[in-house]
Amino acid sequence: AAAFAQPNTDLAMACGWGGSLRAMKQHGSPIIEGAEKEAVVGKVFDVTSVPTSFAEENPEVLTKFLKVTADMNAKYAADSAPMMESIAKAAGMDAEGTTAVIGT
Repeated sequence: AAAFAQPNTDLAMACGWGGSLRAMKQHGSPIIEGAEKEAVVGKVFDVTSVPTSFAEENPEVLTKFLKVTADMNAKYAADSAPMMESIAKAAGMDAEGTTAVIGT
């Protein structure tokens, strides 16, 4: 985001989310976002990965982590509104901005 704010930058493209994306939009327009992006590249997914040795040595930790993740994803899918304030705080944003960014 800071690079886009410079008057003499050669930066042609960047990917962003959250506060950095909002800052970048002050200096240019997205090439592609939202439904158009999804039509071209499909859905974007986060990946949780660990070294094999960690998974083998800590199966209970991994199981608990994956359960909490699945439970929170289900809660978000059912009704995300009550979660926006917490998500915004973790992202260093306000709830309105977070809701707008997540919607793209």
